This record gives sequence, C-alpha cells and structure tokens, in this order.
Amino acid sequence: MSHLGAGCENLCEALYENPLIDWHKPNVIFNHPEVVYSLSLQPHKSNDAAAIWIKEILYNHYFNHKTICKMCSFIYLIREPRGTLNSLIKAKNQIDPITRYYIFRLRRLYEMARHTPNALLVNYEDMMPDLIQDYLELKEPISVKVDKKEQYINIPKESMDSAERVYDKYSVALRELLS
Repeated sequence: MSHLGAGCENLCEALYENPLIDWHKPNVIFNHPEVVYSLSLQPHKSNDAAAIWIKEILYNHYFNHKTICKMCSFIYLIREPRGTLNSLIKAKNQIDPITRYYIFRLRRLYEMARHTPNALLVNYEDMMPDLIQDYLELKEPISVKVDKKEQYINIPKESMDSAERVYDKYSVALRELLS
C-alpha cells in the first residue's frame, strides 16, 4: 500500500528480482476475497509453495474489503511531502489536486493500517531492505534504488505546509500503530 510518488515501483522492482516474488501489474480492484484467490491461481515465475505475489495499491478505490486484510501481508510505503509532491507535480503539472490526493491518501493508509496491525511501515527516505527481507521471510537480500539527487521544483508554501502537517500527523500515527 502506498501513494503515488512514494517510490513504490522502485520497491516492487527490487522485490521482483527475488526468484520467489512475482509482480502482478494489471489494475485489480480488491473488492472481494475471491479476487485474491484468483490472483493466486495466476501463473507464477516460481513453482515454489513459498512463492509470493506483490501488488502495488496506489488508489483508495482499488482496495475496499476488510476480509482481505486477514488474508494478505502488507507493506505501507510512505514518502515525505517534498519528494512526493515534487515528482507528482513534474508528472502532472498540477498542484491542488495532487496535494489533495496526497493528504487524502495518507489518511486512507492510516485507516487501512488499523485493520492490518502486523503490517510493515517503510519510509522512502530511509528504506531498510533488511527489514523488508525479514518481514517477507526472504533468504536472498534485496536492494532498493532510492533517488537521492532529485531536482526539486518550487512548491507553493500553502500546499507544502498542509501536506507537511498531514504527513507529520499520519507518519507518527502509522509508526505508533504498526510498531
């Protein structure tokens, strides 16, 4: 579970390098446990009973069934507002809808985390591959690429202030909930 601009694709690419992990990319709306079951029936690159499917979920409407929370393991990936808004504004060239999306998505991630107490919280800026490896019980190490030399654009102060306020609130709340 993540939000746009958090680096979820980097994490999924790193995990996909592991022979036991396959990445299901098509958009799937998880609105019933049967969806998870049908995903498990798809061909997997590994013919191992310990095989893992990963799926990035970036929008609230892609996941809306509490029963599924008990069926899956979750990694919540969040990123501080400056990097998130910077990458999204570069891609979409809009500020207000992106800031609203980011704020709303952080709140929704917290609400979802309340139903997945055994989940793992990861922050883009200090991604810890060893922690992810242990959580997923992987034998082989993973290596996640994090862009530390990103060029930042000027984001209006009001947008940054509101995004930072919400990020501070929910990043602390998520850490308390999932630690």
